[in-house]
Amino acid sequence: MTTTASPLAPNPQFRRDSWIDLCGTWGFAHDDANQGIKQAWWNKRDAFNRQIVVPFPPKASSRASAKPASTR
Repeated sequence: MTTTASPLAPNPQFRRDSWIDLCGTWGFAHDDANQGIKQAWWNKRDAFNRQIVVPFPPKASSRASAKPASTR
C-alpha cells in the first residue's frame, strides 16, 4: 500500500491508516452502449484502448487523453 500521496493529488482532508494511491496512468474506454459489465471488459486486453491520467477529470486539459466526447 502507498503511504505517501502523489504530488498531483490534492491534499486529503482526512487521514487513513491504510489506503492505496490510485494516481497514475490507467486504461480507459467510453462505454456509451453500457456494455462493459455485460462483456467483462476488465478481462479483455484490448477493451481499454485509451489512457487516462488520474487524478485529473476526463475533460481536464492536463490529462493525456483530454478530447471532447465527439472524438471518441
